[in-house]
Amino acid sequence: MHFDQGFGDPLPYPDASFDRVLSSFMFHHLPPDEKRNTLREVRRVLKPTGEFHMADFEGPDDGAPRFVARLLHFHSHMKENSASLVLGIMRQAGFGDPQKVGRRTTAFAGVAYYRAAASRC
Repeated sequence: MHFDQGFGDPLPYPDASFDRVLSSFMFHHLPPDEKRNTLREVRRVLKPTGEFHMADFEGPDDGAPRFVARLLHFHSHMKENSASLVLGIMRQAGFGDPQKVGRRTTAFAGVAYYRAAASRC
C-alpha cells in the first residue's frame, strides 16, 4: 500500500491508477467550480473498480447546526456542501451510485461520510 497526500489540481498520475481515493475535510474549502474539477480529476485517476471516500463538514441544510457550525456555515463555500449538492456534483463527475453513508455530530458541526464507485454500473 502507498499513501500520497496532495491537492485536487491536475494530479500527476495516469488515468485509472488507484483503487481508492480519500478526501478528508478539504472539500468545503473549494469554490463550486473547483469542487467539480477536483471530483472529475479524482474520477479520472480511479480504476474502473475503484472507490472514492470523503469525510467533510455538512452544509447548513443538513441538520441543526450548533453555534460554532453557524460560524462555519457563514462562509459561502459551506452553503455548497449540502448532501444533495455534493452527491449531484459526484454524479456530474461520472461517479456511479454516490451515497451519503453516514454522519456524525461533533462539537463544531455535523460531519458527512460519502462513498462513490468509479464506474456507473
